[in-house]
Amino acid sequence: MTNPPYPGPGDDPFSGQGDGDAGGYGYPPVGGNPAPGSYPPPGSYPPAGAYPQPYPVAQPTNGMAIASLVVSLACCGPIGLVLGLVAMNQIKTSGEQGRGLALAGTIIGGISMAILVVYLVILVAAAGSGAY
Repeated sequence: MTNPPYPGPGDDPFSGQGDGDAGGYGYPPVGGNPAPGSYPPPGSYPPAGAYPQPYPVAQPTNGMAIASLVVSLACCGPIGLVLGLVAMNQIKTSGEQGRGLALAGTIIGGISMAILVVYLVILVAAAGSGAY
């Protein structure tokens, strides 16, 4: 087993680049070997913008939008309708997530409230006719 050659006077022992007389050690520079005297110098780090940027932080979901959907699905239509309308108003001003949840809660609450109104009209009509 032989030892690797020692770096020569023109070799950069950390970048693996040099004048070729002794080989060099380490890893090649990031991004290849640019021309002499150009920026960035051989063996340096990439420019500051080359690193990946952190992910943007997601906005939180509006709690009232979640409550609107849950209450509407739990057969409390009028309350879900009101919570959904208030949640959509809050989402417009705060920029939070959850517009779809608030919209779904409003629609389901409105439908269940309409069914409740139709049921009450039928119930009152039946009681007024004496059929009840």
